[in-house]
Amino acid sequence: DLGFDDSFTARITSLRVGWNGMLGAVSSQLWLGAGDWDTAATASGHTTLPDGRRLDFEADQQPVDNWLYDIGGNFQSTPHWLVVVDAGADFNGGFYVVVGPTYRFGQ
Repeated sequence: DLGFDDSFTARITSLRVGWNGMLGAVSSQLWLGAGDWDTAATASGHTTLPDGRRLDFEADQQPVDNWLYDIGGNFQSTPHWLVVVDAGADFNGGFYVVVGPTYRFGQ
């Protein structure tokens, strides 16, 4: 719930291909991928102005380019520690970077 009057949904589809193996003593997965971010939507809402009047608004939003291309990897140095690194771009101004260290408890 982002506070808008209407709800909207988005569909993100991705495909990755890659390699699974060892880099030295580190269990690793490396991949290349592409994804379709079908997130176009109209957000509408309202607010009350300081003088008590209601202001209704509507904003159309969508990515400049639906397609994003990514490269990433998952590296597990011990049975308990691993890190995922993933970066993507649409080569039109949109990008993301994810770095996720993980500690696993137990055996």
